[in-house]
Amino acid sequence: MNELIISHLLDLLQADPRVFAGGTIYAPGWAGTTRPDRGLPAQSGRVNIYDGSYEPSGGGHRPAIYIGLRALEYEDTLEASALAGGLVEFRRLVVPLVIVAQAATEGQARAQRDQLCSNVRLVLASHVVESGYWYELRTGLSQAAIGEAHAWLNRQGMANAVTVTAGVQLPCRFLYVWAV
Repeated sequence: MNELIISHLLDLLQADPRVFAGGTIYAPGWAGTTRPDRGLPAQSGRVNIYDGSYEPSGGGHRPAIYIGLRALEYEDTLEASALAGGLVEFRRLVVPLVIVAQAATEGQARAQRDQLCSNVRLVLASHVVESGYWYELRTGLSQAAIGEAHAWLNRQGMANAVTVTAGVQLPCRFLYVWAV
């Protein structure tokens, strides 16, 4: 079930043009989305949506959205179970989306990261309930086992060859039912 939920989440992000839209933080926006793990080439200037965990070395593939980190892709917890014509489990799945942008300055990298994070949250706010997948979705909440959203900044290079990477880990908490 976890793979179905995560795959559906990524499909929603890929299909919604609000993911790559500009806004008040980063006005230009991006040219669209790609899914490198589904055969579409990764492209700079597009939002690359990966089916796998965050790779720090993927500089040419930014901005990007990843599923978790190598050390923590997701966390699935049994909340309660019941017998109702068979065993039914009420479960909580926490998926830390890792949203990363890259630019020549700290301000530009932060602006792109913050805009993309805002766009993702806006899209997911339209999908709080997805029949057949989950009955509640919340993003960046402290009630998520992984915690609140955490942002970071990394600056590499010297003089005119500086690259700044800005990222955020945005936990998404899904409540769903699994019938055995």
